[in-house]
Amino acid sequence: MAKKKILIIDDEVKLLKLVSVLLSKLDLEVDTASDGQEGLEKVLKGQYDLIICDINMPKMDGIEVIKEAREKGSRDDFVFFTGHGNEELMMSSLKYGARGFIDKPHFSNLKDTVIEVLGLS
Repeated sequence: MAKKKILIIDDEVKLLKLVSVLLSKLDLEVDTASDGQEGLEKVLKGQYDLIICDINMPKMDGIEVIKEAREKGSRDDFVFFTGHGNEELMMSSLKYGARGFIDKPHFSNLKDTVIEVLGLS
């Protein structure tokens, strides 16, 4: 069976590395993008089982990423990092079909959220 493929989009390089290492332990193929524009390009080119995306980023925020992806036909599952407590942005992401949220910077629910969304056991 092929590995599940995940894309992580965040402008913090250290965070990308940390989350990549944590998720690779779940036997997942992990790809990264360091800003929303790069992330959107990868979403539109590749088939991912899950996109984990920061909401607050320069150039293009996470809401713009999911909105553009949906408008261009992507049905990939999205989960967002939350760390700034912006409830309005969280509600906007749900409008576009976000499947969940991961606490940032603690990642206390990272593994459980990924397992749940991907249907891993």
